[in-house]
Amino acid sequence: LVTVSAAVAGMIGAFPGVTQMEAFGLGKPGEPLGAFIAALVAIKIGHLVAGKTKVDILVTPLVAILTGAVAGFVAGPPISAFMSWLGALVNVNVEQHPVVGGIVVSVLMGIILTLPISSAAIGVAMNLSGLAAGAATVGCCCNMVGFAVASYRENKVGGLVAQGVGTSMLQVPNIVKKPIIWLPAIVSSAILGPVASAVLHMTSTPVGSGMGSAGFVGQFAAYGSMVADGMSAAMAIGLIVVMHFVLPGLISLGVSEIMRKMGWIVEGDMKLEV
Repeated sequence: LVTVSAAVAGMIGAFPGVTQMEAFGLGKPGEPLGAFIAALVAIKIGHLVAGKTKVDILVTPLVAILTGAVAGFVAGPPISAFMSWLGALVNVNVEQHPVVGGIVVSVLMGIILTLPISSAAIGVAMNLSGLAAGAATVGCCCNMVGFAVASYRENKVGGLVAQGVGTSMLQVPNIVKKPIIWLPAIVSSAILGPVASAVLHMTSTPVGSGMGSAGFVGQFAAYGSMVADGMSAAMAIGLIVVMHFVLPGLISLGVSEIMRKMGWIVEGDMKLEV
């Protein structure tokens, strides 16, 4: 009961400014942080009242949904406004300073993607778009593809697929043990982020900005965005293949091999424990 109630409250919290029918009509993702707060409140309050009455099946969902919805309606709009302001600031910064902005956005979004944080939710919440979203997507790909290629000798094809089109978050336990293994992916994102924004003018969408190569969502989003901006389909596909897969893999592999020769990374440092 509490779980279902939290899901309902979260949906309400994601769209605090519209009615239910309008929310479905929009066909767009809602406010992730507003949904999180509404769901969290619903869970906490729901557990407090669960099992306390003989009519639990009515009281628990009613109380949980109402309290969660109220929290979403109260906290949602200001959070949404702040995140939109922050995202606009990032977008303008990258547009005005594509080199520095591209480095910062690419590196930070790549790090966020690998950490147990939802980079996709942050990209949507901040409404990253244009060059900022393009650099963010490249940074995320550098982490996913970078770790997949750099750790191939330990994890073989299974690890390549799991990290390359799944998530680089699988490396978090290894990063905690030895943070320096993150360096190849970070170097790759710092190099390619500004190239994407300042030189190639690659763009993407809020949804694609934090997805990287996971399920190829970032690639489809980038393709749609760049073609809509007037780039030819062939050029868009070529840039995506090179900047999202080939160069992240080559740079990360090159840096990791140098680090292995220097003894900074040794066999087993990136081994995934299944």
